[in-house]
Amino acid sequence: KFGGICCDLDMECIESLDNFPLTNHCGFLFEPKVSRSANSFVHQSFIYSDPGDEFLRFILKRSRIKYNNIDEVTSSGDYVSQTIGPDMLTSIYHSYRYKGNIQLIPPNLIERYIHHHNYAGWKEKP
Repeated sequence: KFGGICCDLDMECIESLDNFPLTNHCGFLFEPKVSRSANSFVHQSFIYSDPGDEFLRFILKRSRIKYNNIDEVTSSGDYVSQTIGPDMLTSIYHSYRYKGNIQLIPPNLIERYIHHHNYAGWKEKP
């Protein structure tokens, strides 16, 4: 409804975001593929949006569907990533038709402005 910037609590702003190049109606941190076995993904640790953005509404609708099928998700073992994390967001992004209004922000662009202290710290350790 209001728009703005949202980021993980373990992110530290190291330079003002006033000059950050927000180039679209909404944007997300994008982690590119780092090896053949790894997948690229859209990450929820940094999000910006115009008020009333349609993609954010789409995310909310799709995450309700995912939540209603919670037994299917919890049996897979990666509950956080699949319900509110990058697996869920990446899946929803790929199912969205109008990707032209979404900025995918590469890590090298955001690192000038924000430092993520505990990246993926919520994951279970082996």
